[in-house]
Amino acid sequence: MGSFYHVGGCLPIETPDYVVRQADQELYESIKNGEFCYVLNARQMGKSSLKVRTMQQLQSEGYACASIDITAIGTTDISLEQWYAGMIYRIGEDLGLEDCFDVDDWWVEKQLLSVVQRFSLFLEAVVLAHIPAPIVIFIDEIDSILSLSFPLDDFFAAIRACYNARADHPEYQRLTFVIIGVTTPSELIQDRSRTPFNIGKAIPLTGFTPAEAAPLQMGLAPQAAHPEAVLREILAWTGGQPFLTQKICRLVTATPGLIRAGQEGEAVAAVVRQRVIDHWEVQDEPEHLKTIRDRLLQGAGSAQGRLLALVQQLLSAGGGLAAADSPEQMHLRLTGLVVKDQGHLRVFNPVYGGIFTPEWVAARLAELRPPIFTELFKAWQKAVPGEQPAFLLRGQGLTEVEAWAQDKRLHPLEEEFLRLSRTAERTETLQQLAWEQKERLLAEQQRDVVAGEAKILTQAKEKAERWVRFGAGILLVTVVAALTVGEIMRRRTLQQVTRAEVQLTLVQAKEALLNHYGIEAMTLVLTAAHRWQKYGDTAETQAVAAALQRALHSVDERNRLEGHSNSDLSAAWSADGARIITASDDRTARVWSAQGRLLLTLAGHDKSVRHASFSPDGQRMATASEDGTVRIWDRQGRLQRVLRGHQGVVWWVSFRPDGAEILTAGDDRSIRVWNRQGEVERILTGHGDSVRSAVFDPQGRGILSASKDGTARLWPAQGAPLILRGHRDWVRSAEFSPDGQTIITASRDGTARLWNRQGQRLGVIQGSTNQMWSARFSPDGQRIITANNDGTAQVWSRQGAALLTLSGHRNAVRSASFSPDGRWILTGGDDGTARIWRTRRPLLAQWVGHQAPITSVAWHPQGTLVTAAEDGTVRWWRDQGQLLKTLTYPGAIWRRVSVSPDGTNLLVTSENQGAYLLNSLGQTTFSLPHPAGVWAGSFRPDGQAILTGADDGVGRLWNLQGQLEQTFTGHQGWVRSATFSPDGQFLLTAGEDRNAHIWNAQGEKVQQLTGHQGWVRRAVYSPDGTHILTASRDGTARLWHPQGAWLSEFKGHQLSLWDGQFNPDGTQVITASEDRTARVWTLAGHLLYELQGHQDSVQSAAFSPDGQKIVTVSRDRRVRIWPALPIATDLKTLISQTCLALQDYLRTNPNASPQTRQICSKDLGSPNLKSPR
Repeated sequence: MGSFYHVGGCLPIETPDYVVRQADQELYESIKNGEFCYVLNARQMGKSSLKVRTMQQLQSEGYACASIDITAIGTTDISLEQWYAGMIYRIGEDLGLEDCFDVDDWWVEKQLLSVVQRFSLFLEAVVLAHIPAPIVIFIDEIDSILSLSFPLDDFFAAIRACYNARADHPEYQRLTFVIIGVTTPSELIQDRSRTPFNIGKAIPLTGFTPAEAAPLQMGLAPQAAHPEAVLREILAWTGGQPFLTQKICRLVTATPGLIRAGQEGEAVAAVVRQRVIDHWEVQDEPEHLKTIRDRLLQGAGSAQGRLLALVQQLLSAGGGLAAADSPEQMHLRLTGLVVKDQGHLRVFNPVYGGIFTPEWVAARLAELRPPIFTELFKAWQKAVPGEQPAFLLRGQGLTEVEAWAQDKRLHPLEEEFLRLSRTAERTETLQQLAWEQKERLLAEQQRDVVAGEAKILTQAKEKAERWVRFGAGILLVTVVAALTVGEIMRRRTLQQVTRAEVQLTLVQAKEALLNHYGIEAMTLVLTAAHRWQKYGDTAETQAVAAALQRALHSVDERNRLEGHSNSDLSAAWSADGARIITASDDRTARVWSAQGRLLLTLAGHDKSVRHASFSPDGQRMATASEDGTVRIWDRQGRLQRVLRGHQGVVWWVSFRPDGAEILTAGDDRSIRVWNRQGEVERILTGHGDSVRSAVFDPQGRGILSASKDGTARLWPAQGAPLILRGHRDWVRSAEFSPDGQTIITASRDGTARLWNRQGQRLGVIQGSTNQMWSARFSPDGQRIITANNDGTAQVWSRQGAALLTLSGHRNAVRSASFSPDGRWILTGGDDGTARIWRTRRPLLAQWVGHQAPITSVAWHPQGTLVTAAEDGTVRWWRDQGQLLKTLTYPGAIWRRVSVSPDGTNLLVTSENQGAYLLNSLGQTTFSLPHPAGVWAGSFRPDGQAILTGADDGVGRLWNLQGQLEQTFTGHQGWVRSATFSPDGQFLLTAGEDRNAHIWNAQGEKVQQLTGHQGWVRRAVYSPDGTHILTASRDGTARLWHPQGAWLSEFKGHQLSLWDGQFNPDGTQVITASEDRTARVWTLAGHLLYELQGHQDSVQSAAFSPDGQKIVTVSRDRRVRIWPALPIATDLKTLISQTCLALQDYLRTNPNASPQTRQICSKDLGSPNLKSPR
């Protein structure tokens, strides 16, 4: 009796175990009605048996049928012509056309036609002409064409053409096609105007229903008292899946013993578990479950991962996954694992559910190649040799891939890729460590210098004060002499004392800035400025003004909320931005105005308050505590309700956007949803450790949680959560973007990660610390702020570029968030303070411009940019980063790019290929041959001549026809800079001999500027020609009179300089340094502000033609556009601006000095003074 059931393959025609389904009738009637049909479904669903049965029935009614198995034609080592010829041969053979049609002769005879034309002609002139009966061509295993090396869109278009021809050629109404396979229409052909599938009829194949499966009872009768009950139990396990149903029926009949009444469920379950599910990979004969497995794992990299991730999502969703016609869902349905049922996808049957478990899926996902590995490896393979290092793995990505690659057998090329990545990572790590060590040493040296300056100035001050006392003593000895000697001495020494005090205070302010005491630095500079304004002369005014200017630009802290008596403090804004709430270890929460005035103290918790938040309407506040409770307070600070239920610390509390519910998360691994009455409405469990945060999405429907178990979870209103995995340590916070479409998580592993709501990782932000406490979006969703363990908060772009670092907290920053209007940042730290910072956009734009270090940048008169790099390319850009044009000179190492004054020409100089003159279209006009590398070049102000400087120590003057007109010799070593005076009458060169030389047009040296202790890499005239700026490898820049007098020095960079330029009006100077910064100075050498952010040496920096922007380029391959900050020189104005910046701090902070309040009293008391918030 075991032979009653047939398992695998096509069932014999007369077999009694064939199950007639709705699809049998539907396919038959559709063909009879002349419809084109397609049966596209998972394997082993009975497609072949359906085809055979339908063909038999049609043939018995006089139909001519052809059955073409695509795999029989071949899919490898076959040409397009051979494929079509094989198709025609098989159709002719099946339809019995051999006697009237010789395929070989016919094929050769029609060789002037294309293969698809021959196929169409064969159908019309041979098939339809010789067969008067209705014709049905079944094309089976259609998915095999996906393995072909050529497209077959024309084949499907020809099938569609047969259908369209019915209107004009009635004979085509006799021809019908049935396409069968395991694929989707979009995989076969994507052009909807040519596909036959949108004019054909899809025939769905479903599992056996109990009524349809009734004939299978016959085989069970000898084995069971009630065969119908046994079959019912089998169908419960298989869901009616044809192959699986036949197999289990066969296994049941092969099991010894009679199945008694009432034992059907137990008996069938035992067979299923022992003979199908347990050790299924061994017992799966004929293969069925392995087929599903293989299709799930089909493909590679991210495509494979997406299918498994979809399965994981489905398995975690208790009610099934909402069905959609997405490519991923269609592919998943073709695996056979799932079926569509009432608008949802669900696992086809319990057998599949017992094998393809969540644990199995998770294990397979872990085995996959990480997407970053797949993407970068492919890019590395395609890149030219010089560009390949840019695509090597680094940082966290390399760590993840190496963890995955353990015990894997990789392709030799993949091994090489990993080896090179490790080498690059080690090299860059060593370079970074060396750089950081150098920075630490330089910072310590700078602090020592500042301390030395303070000591000297303290001694000077004491000496001056002794002279004041001496002058006063003289007054006591003789009154008459006092007016003529003592008073004069007293006034003179009083001025000396003031100068010494001011200089000492400025040094103290400098030290405060170095140590990130921003507000203290501002108050010190204010004190110095006020004293100098009152008692000093004008000699030091520029220094004081520059110090004020620098403090205004570099200090972002605007207020400090102090008063909590313990550390570990977090802070949050109210929805309208008018109030702030802080939570502290001192068991209290405090409510402050946005200006920093203490409004309320919320006391009552027995232990530390871990988190506090406002309701959306601002009428309630909630505090979460280590005492296991959450307390709800009204706007006046009165306790309304205590929420009890958590077992242990409550780490988080937040409100639903409409305020109707409260969300809490705690050490007991649970998330609780409470109504307004304090009743628990829902408890979410599933995290494997303490839950550290929980928030509603902006629509109030979903919940997002973060846990110490290393995951975040997205909980739908109903069903199982989506689990976000990828962090290597605790996830401390998880937040939605304002539109609710993006999630950001922050972890103790030092990263923040971006995800979409489907759980796909969108990006990683690698912090400057080993731990992050929180990450939140700005109100516009374009920026992210992280709170870091190193005492900083950082602002990032969504692409992970660091935009701003806020330093000042003495310990870890626990929370950081933007104000609702985006203008302010609030941080809370372990130093027991909350701080308010201004938000600014230090960067207008930044982008990676080249595949190798960028060496030079120049502004075009129209405001666009030109960059040159060591990758042999010259590129034109808009100032927002849009690439306009690229010129490539293979192997060239560019050193300087210069634009003619009218913008019509471009000069680029190279270390190894001379110099080139390019026109405005980017075409090479001519090259300028040099016997050595050319590092310098510029146009004369009238644009009619070019000056170059080369490694042979010679400057050369060329006309625009490329003819050499004059040489300038005299340098002892390489020439690194070559420019003209604004009137074009003089030429300025500088180089390795540490000098700058001024020449007349006849080649005579008229002046030499000497004094630098290293190469002079850049020398330029001011726009009015009254000054010359030199930038040197010795780390300084100098300002000179063209007659040779040294006027001022620019000291402060920690390493050598690469560039120096004036702003368009000649009142400021910018320098670019190997220390990764660019700095803006007054002409007197006073630092105004610093541009930080590049990750390698800044090679070139320049003001825009209108003076409103600054561009910097670096060996880190990045171009950065910065705003040129407005500069005030009037001391009174600067004092007023500084007082306005500090107004909230001076008005509300009890620790603000009375002296500073007194200095700013006029500004603070002004009737026109308005709060910045």
